[in-house]
Amino acid sequence: METIAIIGGGAAGLAAAVAAGEAARARGCAVRVVVYEASDRVGRSILATGNGRCNFSNAVVDAARYRNGAFVAAALEALEEVAGAADAPAPEAGAAAD
Repeated sequence: METIAIIGGGAAGLAAAVAAGEAARARGCAVRVVVYEASDRVGRSILATGNGRCNFSNAVVDAARYRNGAFVAAALEALEEVAGAADAPAPEAGAAAD
């Protein structure tokens, strides 16, 4: 049996471990997935999110509630611009660009 080692038991490491196990199972491979974490528990960083409630998203995103509000505000603005561009209708075929 092969072993897949995942270094780090945070959110990304646990997600990688699950994905590796599922991918191996889908291919019919027998593997053992091992997560190595320096802390005393895996998933500790997940517990710190959402004020201890483990939620990864917020119903209302307010840049002022973050430690670096100016950076978050700029990131949210850029995200809105990208989302707005993605929602814009595509030009018709053969139409001249303005």
